[in-house]
Amino acid sequence: CPKAKLANSGYTTKSTGELGTGTYRLNFYKDEGTTLISPWHDIPLKGEIDGTYNALIEIPKMTRAKFEIKKEEAHNPIKQDVQHDKVRFYHGPIYWNYGAMPQTWENNLKTVSIPGLTLPEVVGDGDPIDIVEIGSTALPTGTIAQVKILGALGLIDKGQMDWKIIVLRTEDPLFTEYDDIDDV
Repeated sequence: CPKAKLANSGYTTKSTGELGTGTYRLNFYKDEGTTLISPWHDIPLKGEIDGTYNALIEIPKMTRAKFEIKKEEAHNPIKQDVQHDKVRFYHGPIYWNYGAMPQTWENNLKTVSIPGLTLPEVVGDGDPIDIVEIGSTALPTGTIAQVKILGALGLIDKGQMDWKIIVLRTEDPLFTEYDDIDDV
């Protein structure tokens, strides 16, 4: 099973199981690959550059396989989502890198309210907050990228609040040109 060092992060990954099946897992390690960690709980939210955050890429842009953090498993590996005993795919490729912000959680115990906005009674979906990285490069599953926030999109999915934070990684050619969603 291949091990990959993640650029500028001090973390490595190791896959187990067969890619494209429900057995596949991408695990995260620190300390030169000796300590198994949770990418959700053990990677810091804040990036190393002032005003940036860490984003964990689950699904590379221009791909179809639906990967996600496995909340219910120890150390929260990334796996391909399974529904009705079949691995899930999007109908077509997605045009952005998709993932999550470590150390975040959409509270599924408290009703969401936004001042000045009338919402039906909804709670968070209980997942880490999602990110949509709109940069020019497809980032591999398991990449930890430093990003800046450009905006947010709040969706109600199956009666639950599901935030999508629009971000751009620090290494993208447009990083210095985009400061908020109006620049996109």
